[in-house]
Amino acid sequence: MERKGYIVSRQFVKFFIPTIMMTMALSMSIVIDGMIVGNILGPEALAAVNLVLPVTLIFNSLYVLFGVGGSALYSVALGRREKGRAQQFFTAALAAMLAASLLIMVGGLFLCGGMADALTGNAPNLTELVYDYLRIVMLAAPLLVVVPGLVYFVRSSGNVRTASAALITANAVNLVLDLVYIGGLNMGIKGAALATGTGYFIGLLIAVYGVLHCETLKPAAVSIGAAVKLLKEIAATGLPNTINTVLNFFRLTCINAIVMMYLGSSGVTAFSVCTSCLSIVSMFVGGSAQTMVPLLGTLYGEGDTRGVRFAVKKA
Repeated sequence: MERKGYIVSRQFVKFFIPTIMMTMALSMSIVIDGMIVGNILGPEALAAVNLVLPVTLIFNSLYVLFGVGGSALYSVALGRREKGRAQQFFTAALAAMLAASLLIMVGGLFLCGGMADALTGNAPNLTELVYDYLRIVMLAAPLLVVVPGLVYFVRSSGNVRTASAALITANAVNLVLDLVYIGGLNMGIKGAALATGTGYFIGLLIAVYGVLHCETLKPAAVSIGAAVKLLKEIAATGLPNTINTVLNFFRLTCINAIVMMYLGSSGVTAFSVCTSCLSIVSMFVGGSAQTMVPLLGTLYGEGDTRGVRFAVKKA
């Protein structure tokens, strides 16, 4: 047990530091992105970005449902030495993320105008800003869903450095291009959304590199019937985290609507600053929680209940 504890501890540290860096990149990018937009474009632009934030939680719910759920089952299959089944989980989850994100992109582009009116309460000073930002975010939907989803699988394969590099680089590029697109090229709020899309495209290249260099992350032939069964398992596993994300979507949407009704765009701007502060806290909570996923999956697959308990205590 002493030797096992040492091994699990070492693996936990191996996953923990890059995962903290990954969640830190996501959290700090929200804070710094808001600072850049607010300081260069003004408080109304910052309010517009915050009003669109609930929409991005829809993207999050998809990669959580299929990415977290699929990668957890992928880890369990690896723990059981079922390489073929692990590849099937990866294939089914990736196909689901691609299909769902493309549907959202197409549907979202048609509904952008109505969504902008609903999010702003037809406030003329914000509706156009929200529409311009939202339209480009919808175009980037496949990247915003698939990249984090792939990162979960790359991390679960053991290549945790490449996984963290994908998201860290994506968000670093996003922040640099915010300054270029908004400050240098005067693209306004469209530049903020375009910077996000460009950053995640770079992140996609790194994530694909990690996939190509992992033997267990190769697409596998799966029949339609088998794929449906796999997706049911994946959805059941990812559902608890997805419910949390969906409820956050409703929470933010309702609070934004209430603040907009009573305090206007200045109130939404103030609320966005508070939301950014909460993002800083989430990096530590999310980091320790997400570190457990691949470790617990593999230990559970091996039938190592003592190892599972040790990893939970460590987190």
